[in-house]
Amino acid sequence: MTDELILVYNYKNLKKALEYRKEELDQKIICFDFISHKYLRKLGISHNFAEDYIESKEKELIDNTTREIMFSWYDNDDIKNCLIYKNLNLGWLLENELYGYFLEVIKNFISLKKIIKDEKPKKIVSIDSLCDISKEISKKTEIEIIEYAKTEHSGLAFDKIMIPFNFGKSVHNIQVSRKNAIRIKKFLDDTTSLFLPSNIQEEKKSILLVDFNLSLYYDFLKTLSKSNMNIILLNLRKPAVRNIKDLNFLRKNKIEVINYKKFQKSELVSIVKKNQIDMSKKLEKLFLLKEFECIFQIDGESFWPVIKDQMKQIFLKRFNEAINYFEIVENIFKKINIKEIVTLNDVGYEEKIVLSVANSHNMSGYILQHGMFPDNSYAKKFLNILPIIPRFGFKAAVWGNYLKEHLLEMGVSNEQIISIGSPRHDRFFQDTKVQNNDIVICITPQSSIDFDSVDTREFVKAEDMLHSMIDIIKEKKCNVIIKDHPSQHDLDISSIVHDIDSTIHVYKNQNIFEFVKNAKIVICIGFSTVLLEAMILDKPTILFQIHPNWIDEQGVISNVTSLVKSKDEFEDVLTNLLTDTKFRISQISKGKKFVKEYMTNHGKAAEIFRDVLIN
Repeated sequence: MTDELILVYNYKNLKKALEYRKEELDQKIICFDFISHKYLRKLGISHNFAEDYIESKEKELIDNTTREIMFSWYDNDDIKNCLIYKNLNLGWLLENELYGYFLEVIKNFISLKKIIKDEKPKKIVSIDSLCDISKEISKKTEIEIIEYAKTEHSGLAFDKIMIPFNFGKSVHNIQVSRKNAIRIKKFLDDTTSLFLPSNIQEEKKSILLVDFNLSLYYDFLKTLSKSNMNIILLNLRKPAVRNIKDLNFLRKNKIEVINYKKFQKSELVSIVKKNQIDMSKKLEKLFLLKEFECIFQIDGESFWPVIKDQMKQIFLKRFNEAINYFEIVENIFKKINIKEIVTLNDVGYEEKIVLSVANSHNMSGYILQHGMFPDNSYAKKFLNILPIIPRFGFKAAVWGNYLKEHLLEMGVSNEQIISIGSPRHDRFFQDTKVQNNDIVICITPQSSIDFDSVDTREFVKAEDMLHSMIDIIKEKKCNVIIKDHPSQHDLDISSIVHDIDSTIHVYKNQNIFEFVKNAKIVICIGFSTVLLEAMILDKPTILFQIHPNWIDEQGVISNVTSLVKSKDEFEDVLTNLLTDTKFRISQISKGKKFVKEYMTNHGKAAEIFRDVLIN
């Protein structure tokens, strides 16, 4: 039992929280996030983790409830009627982003319920969101609840957008609100249009590429541009052109970039505004429904009152945006003669809009595999939010027979799958293999899909492991290079590394190819496609797996990399790779064998896929 609890969540308000700290009182500080933990640790302030109160049965409850709610709430008949826009369920559209948001809410709800039960506090001091949950849980008690700060609600994963820009040899990231990101994108798209005026030839058929990162697919696009078709990029999420190199490449290869603003004529703007007003009226009715109280509950208690207001704001903003995108894409498909559509996933918000409209026009296309997926049964629980099973009548263009067999086992028909290899990895097979004294550590924060993936203690373990790795590598007189995953995530890897060793530079958006090509050894913290890329380039690999459920210890990837779980295991493996030639060659050979089994059409996948698309 504790008289007072100070709940810390969001480090920006930590100073205010600590104003309530009194040495003479019976208090406990409980931390709900990793960054707040780091600050508390620096200050030498003792604290517990919220996760310390969660046992295995609660973990299972959190995971199962999140999946059950998130993969079905939008299909409730009464709710669904208010979510449909031209046969598109707007609630389903947000499934991928809402998943992480609700996982965090449900985890905090259960954590607080358990904390209050175990500690039986007389007073709770916290930020507004945790106070709201505490009030909901402790309605029948006399706990005093004090709010020390109102915070900006985190919202969905892409309510803030990270935009990379190249300045000379450096790549800098600017994180802005979604609203400002859209403004910046429009400005950059308009600027691109000045240098790349549209020249889509109406008599030709077109291949539409949705939200491609140019720098990863230069070779494929160059090969594709040699066909007698319009090659068109449609990037709704981020600008297609990010630097002068991109601009020159597109101009030289006569590849078109759609500025969707050009398809947003005045009559369409009027239609969109009318439809947005109609949707706002639907939302007013939607949030009067009692069904939400029953659906959004866990362990017999509803958490809907805690999230209702924020959900209303999220829906209003995103649904209005979706209606705008839907009508623009509809107009694009009416004006351009599209033969095939290629996208890298079919679970993203923007991709779902494009593919839903394409499906209504009976257009075909391919979901091109863009990474190495977990191959175990655990991943099958999350197929709704993982781009593995092809939807919308599209085909899966996979890297090889390994994933093809995996898809067949999951019920995908043979006609829906084509093995073409990986167009973006042709260069990996064609380039000369070299090495220097670099050891590359690639960090891949895992997706927020279950309790373990948002457990603060797991981040602490990963940070401690990274610290140990850097110290050991430096002891071995090797250079350390840190490569952060280019995806958008909350962890500031640069500051974490700076705290360990301020002389080490962290790279993020730079192409992984040169780093891996020149490396002596490649280390991954977190399951990553980089393991496969290193094996293509004849590099031995080490994996420290953050998320324990993503891979099986006797699974296919575990047998071809060196899987380590501790500092001592890492040091032993690293020493052997550096000093034992026989062991090093053995590990490289295992990797080469895996690449041969996993991927097909080595070095010529771009040409193979081009022929598939144009014939």
